[in-house]
Order: sequence, then structure tokens, then C-alpha cells
Amino acid sequence: MVDRKPPPRRTFLLFNALFARLIELSDPALVTFVNALFGTGYPADTRVERLSTSQHDGRRPRYPDLVLQLGGTGYHIEAQTGRDGLMAIRVFSYGYQEAIRSRVKAGLVTTVRFPQARVVYLEGRTRAPELETLRLVFPDGSTHDYHLPSVAVARHDPAELDRLGLAALLPFVPMRLRHQADHTDHEHRVEVAARLVDVQRDIIAAFQAATAAGRLSASDRQLLVVLADELVFQVFEDRYEEFKEANEMAPLVKTRVERARDEALEEGLERGREEGLEQGLEQGLEQGRAAEREAIARAMIAGGLADDDIARYSHLSAERIAVLRAEAVR
Repeated sequence: MVDRKPPPRRTFLLFNALFARLIELSDPALVTFVNALFGTGYPADTRVERLSTSQHDGRRPRYPDLVLQLGGTGYHIEAQTGRDGLMAIRVFSYGYQEAIRSRVKAGLVTTVRFPQARVVYLEGRTRAPELETLRLVFPDGSTHDYHLPSVAVARHDPAELDRLGLAALLPFVPMRLRHQADHTDHEHRVEVAARLVDVQRDIIAAFQAATAAGRLSASDRQLLVVLADELVFQVFEDRYEEFKEANEMAPLVKTRVERARDEALEEGLERGREEGLEQGLEQGLEQGRAAEREAIARAMIAGGLADDDIARYSHLSAERIAVLRAEAVR
């Protein structure tokens, strides 16, 4: 019997919020990511402009996941968990808004330039199309095909993602196991949990290889580890005991507690000596947890999400969310 626990309401909001945090990567890491996705050849020292395009659907602002500009060209990267049949239309709509924002007028001629676009499919159960096409038909009968290529994370193992220049997608590799975890019984979920441990081991190895080769800086790696850890916690550990037990037996990705302990040792060691090492570590742990919760909340606020959804995934109080929202509009 399948003892499936219903997924949290609008779970995809979590994935979008985590994916949007890739914009915090360093310029060299984002250049590598863009070169890999779009087949460009920008030098590592290319300046990256991070763009945000607010779009209103009559209810709340909507945001594309990542919009970057390199060398005067826009690049739009949209994350998707499942195929919905409207992806090309949605990405075209985002691109249109960006094209209008950057329009150039010369006399009676206005030029709008669409950003190049790619879709990243995060989930293994999705049969992601390699190319979607939106055919535009104009009043004079002429047509134009808007092509939307995609990348499916589940088609590559962690080492291959790194070799392809897609180390930024490593935190989302565990997504390939979500469907199996949600649609099986306890006995088989234990097996899935064991596979997740192996996946985490491969992710860590890929992070180490990318850092050693200079494809990721230490700060880039730290951010991606945070994203990987939060995804595993929210999607697996927080919902199923089998995954929590497996991670306790073989904790391969640095957990939130371990990261916070490192921060306490690095930043609060002197305080720990003065007040007692245990107390200093405990303060560092709590600071690390609080910082991570607020980072998730800020990403969701930037994505125009409702306070109820932000509270559900960040575990922050309504009062603290209100403070962060006020800071975001300053």
C-alpha cells in the first residue's frame, strides 16, 4: 500500500525560490553557466548584469526565474518542475516584457530585442522536450517560429553536469527521486532514501571537482551546498522519516547544523572562549539557522509570493516577514 504524504501546498514555490537564488553566484560562475546553456564563449571576467522583470497578471507581480545580461545580450533561464504545455507561451511573455523594457526607438522605428531563453526541467519524472516551438502568425500572413530549447537535469549525473559547465544545477539533482518518494510505500521508500544518500555523495564529489578546477569559488560552493541541503530537507527529510534516518546514518551533504558550527568556529570563536565554547557554538548555530531562513524568505519576497507561503517554507513569524518585506522596498 502506498502511504504517500500529500506534498505541501504549492511546493513548486520552494523550487522557484531556490532556483532564483542562483543569481547570487559570482560573475565567473554565472558566465560559466550561461556559456554552457547557450553555447556562448564569454571570457570568465565578463561582467554580468542581473536583471529583474516585474510583470503583473492583475493579482500580484510575476517574475521570470533568472534574467541576466552579458555583453549587451539578455539571457532568460526559466526553471520548471513539470511540462504544462504552456511553457513556450509563458517564456515568450516574459521575453516580450523584457524586450519592451529595453526597446530602442530611432525615428518612427522601434526595435525590441528578445532575450535568448532556455528552460531547465528539474524533475526526473518529466519527459522534458528538447525543443518547444511557438508559431507567431501576423496580420499580413507572415509567420515566425519562436524556438525554446531546454535542459533536463535528470538526463545527466552530477559529474557530467560539472563537466558540461552546469555545476549551478547540482543542488537540484535530488529532484529526480521526488516522484518515487511520493508514490511508494515504506519499504520501497527506504530504498529510495538509500539512493538519495548515493546521489548526495556524487553531488559532493562534483562540488569538490568544480572547486578544485576553479569552476566554482568557495563562496559559490557554499551557496550551492545551502540550496542542496534546503531542497533535501524540505522535499524529503521534513516529510518522510525514512529520509531523515538515512541522512542521520550517512550525512554526506553538510547539514544546516554542521554549517552553522563551522560559522561559529570561524566567526564566533573568540566569543566562545569568553562565554564557554558550548554556548558560543550554540549561538553560532542559531545565527546560521536564522540567516538561512531569512535568505529563503527574501528570495520568495523578491518572487512576489504571499506571506502565508513564505511563512510555510521559511518558518519565520509574520512579524519578521513584514520587516523583511519593508526592507525589500527601500
